[in-house]
Amino acid sequence: MVDNELEHSRPLDPNTLNYRRLKMLERIRYAVDKGFVNISDPHLTKVRTDLKTLLEDIETEMVNRDMKL
Repeated sequence: MVDNELEHSRPLDPNTLNYRRLKMLERIRYAVDKGFVNISDPHLTKVRTDLKTLLEDIETEMVNRDMKL
């Protein structure tokens, strides 16, 4: 089990995959919180790209762990 307090206390390196994934999730969460209505088109395009990238990452991780999709 990961100690969440410890994880949050360490600054994340912007060059890591986890940092990039967290930023993607933040953009997605922002768009969802705003209901996609008040979001600019460029931001929505970025959110769509983020969603696609995260889904591809999940699929790759599942394949690498021999998990069925």
